[in-house]
Amino acid sequence: MKKIERFRWVQRNFGEEFVLPYILCSDWQEILNAIEKFESRGKTWGFRTDTRDGQTQGMLCPFLFKGNTEDAYKIWIE
Repeated sequence: MKKIERFRWVQRNFGEEFVLPYILCSDWQEILNAIEKFESRGKTWGFRTDTRDGQTQGMLCPFLFKGNTEDAYKIWIE
């Protein structure tokens, strides 16, 4: 995915402080695990969707900026 590759490049070249923590997920269980990981650390989370080649804006993929599991699931099933 282009976006994840860019995140990793920024981390390597500028430092982790320039990228918000992220977890790449491919299925609903991975998403639930990521949500639990963030929430158990007292961190807020959001949900970003991508197509495999990173073409998000042109495809109008949805985003969830302040996460809750119900809204994340609605986006996932879309």
